[in-house]
Amino acid sequence: MAQNVTIARPTHHFIEVYDEQGKLLNSNVPGVKGSPLWKDDSRNATVELFNGRIHKNIKVIVNLVSGQINFIDNKKEFEFKEPIKKVTIYYSEEGVDDSTQFIKLVAYDSLLYQVKTKGLNYSLINRLHKKIVENYDYGKSSSNLSFQQFNDFFLLDVNNNVALPIKGKSFEQLFPKDVDKVAQLFPKLKKRKSLSTQEISLIIAVL
Repeated sequence: MAQNVTIARPTHHFIEVYDEQGKLLNSNVPGVKGSPLWKDDSRNATVELFNGRIHKNIKVIVNLVSGQINFIDNKKEFEFKEPIKKVTIYYSEEGVDDSTQFIKLVAYDSLLYQVKTKGLNYSLINRLHKKIVENYDYGKSSSNLSFQQFNDFFLLDVNNNVALPIKGKSFEQLFPKDVDKVAQLFPKLKKRKSLSTQEISLIIAVL
């Protein structure tokens, strides 16, 4: 494995980020609640790189602030020399085995998407990310800093790798190539100005 990797950032994951107002915040400062990671411990995964190479049965760490996916080897953290295209992570929650997949649409891009629904022609993906935000507790004048998770959903056309934000869009805007078929299968959606993620997932399943 070593010939394909280079040592990554320090494992404490403290990095410079900006708050919602564009103010520079540094998570090295004491008192930042939470974690920049998807899960605080490493998880078993299969990783596919943009060059087509696949690595199986490795432990990965996902940083939702930087979009970085690193792996653990001999208690040290490493990153691949080549950019990651997708990673399938296997885990267990309350005794139930499950998996999830993260993808990147462009090599070397920091934007990381979690695949929520996968079909033959479309996928519903979530730009899952965290930011440091400033919070004020009720009745207190002082603030505290914490990592907060954000979700932005997109419809991915898998044939041309184009992602379209779903917020405020009708099925005609989201599925212009399949308007007639969607209208026939889901006639109640014709008058809707926007769709829920559940409705989009149902459409994806039949296209």
